[in-house]
Amino acid sequence: MTVFRGYLLIIKRNWGFIFIYTALFLLTMLIIQGETQKKEEKEFQRSRLKIAVVDEDGGILAEGLTNYLATLHEITEIGNAEGTLLEAIYYGEISSVIRIPRGVGEKWEVQLTKIPGYAEADYLKQQINLFLNQVQFCTENGYSMQEAFALVNQQLEEKSVRLLNLNGNQGKWESYYYIFRFLPYLSIAVLCLILSIPMNAYRKKEIRQRLQCSAVSLRRQTVEAMLAFLVVGIIFWAAMIGVAIIFSKNSFFESPHAAYLAGNSFLMVLTSLAMAFLIGAVAESENVINIIVNVTALAVSFLGGVFTPTSVLDKGILKFSRILPVYWYEEVNNLLAGFREITPERQSEIWKSFGIQCLFAAACISIGMAVLKIKEQKED
Repeated sequence: MTVFRGYLLIIKRNWGFIFIYTALFLLTMLIIQGETQKKEEKEFQRSRLKIAVVDEDGGILAEGLTNYLATLHEITEIGNAEGTLLEAIYYGEISSVIRIPRGVGEKWEVQLTKIPGYAEADYLKQQINLFLNQVQFCTENGYSMQEAFALVNQQLEEKSVRLLNLNGNQGKWESYYYIFRFLPYLSIAVLCLILSIPMNAYRKKEIRQRLQCSAVSLRRQTVEAMLAFLVVGIIFWAAMIGVAIIFSKNSFFESPHAAYLAGNSFLMVLTSLAMAFLIGAVAESENVINIIVNVTALAVSFLGGVFTPTSVLDKGILKFSRILPVYWYEEVNNLLAGFREITPERQSEIWKSFGIQCLFAAACISIGMAVLKIKEQKED
């Protein structure tokens, strides 16, 4: 097992690199998980804006509108001076100013001053118009102003949001799905680098000549090299599964998709091993390997939907992304995260993605072997 031990020895020398990449990966996961939980807590809460109300009318309608807005937003008392109000908007102390003119009950309109381009102010304007239209409708049909206020406020209290659990996952992603989402980048960056370097070292002319003179046959050299690749890949894959289990606090075992997630991630690791083999066959030096690996890991991760959702990509770019195994890996991960129940149609999509990843890995190995054969013929 001379070649096998040689591979592991060279990989051991790059242990510091593996540790740094993995530590950064875990730190990123912790930050993403924390921010995601905060977002989920606030996602369906009503936004309360900081606003100011200038009542120039002083009538019962103006008072009712002010009380209505106070239940929805935070009204700040900063005076009625024009300069003070504009200064407060400029420095972000308030988002909008509602000025209730004299005789508001005649035109049923108010003036709204807002931060330019502030979309939430348009939502505020809709709330004001809805209140005035409902009150006007009630008073024109025989209700008093106080009765109209009561009816509008009653409708406000009765409104609620009920989320339908259509997908069976409560509309949330489990924490371990984010680990699997970013796995392709770490897998390609780490495995391609630490495995391409020893492969490149064994391709040096003097080492190849020594091996040719030894009792180790070329076939055995290839088998031991492939075995080293596979052992490192399995160790890496098992470590990532362990990280997912730790992050999920053992809820990973309760997932109905645990087998699919494990299989999908294992195929991604195998694909990374195949890419490492191809890069090791093409590159001529360690410096070239570093450049190729860094560019490849970032490019396929961006195009495959690791860092940005594929839904925001251009259609032309998306056509190219479908060639990449990372795209199909992320499709499976998103499908498993979004649906608790796997229907036969979804299952066929999963197996299709698995097949494409396997074909890509096979293509990388075939091209890599062809490149090695051509280089050996030229050198001989």
